[in-house]
Amino acid sequence: MMLVSHTVLNATTRILADGESPSLKPGLDANQVSPGVIGFLLTLLLAVLIIFVALDHTRRQRRLKNRFDYAMAREQEEREAAEREAEAHGGRSGEASETRTGGSARDVSAVDESVKDSPNDDAANGTGRGPRD
Repeated sequence: MMLVSHTVLNATTRILADGESPSLKPGLDANQVSPGVIGFLLTLLLAVLIIFVALDHTRRQRRLKNRFDYAMAREQEEREAAEREAEAHGGRSGEASETRTGGSARDVSAVDESVKDSPNDDAANGTGRGPRD
């Protein structure tokens, strides 16, 4: 890599030292080989579009994270309410979970762990929406 950069540097130095500037072939005009105003406008449009796509992507990722956090907080509140209700009725918290979900408390915690480990899409985190909504 250093050899290539050294060679390019030497060639550039020789061209500049000779006093000659690189020029176009005879018969060509600078306007014929430059991108011109259209090329500049297309490049500017592409840069603006990329910025908008990046901002939209950031907004969607933030919204997805907020939905996930809200779903996890709501689930935690429901779990705590079920435990308080079970304690008020003199039962165990596992019994309350069984009657509410049809499974045991261990099943609920296993689902919670799988949701935490799943990729960030809404269908996996329990909000009931697909990844493109």
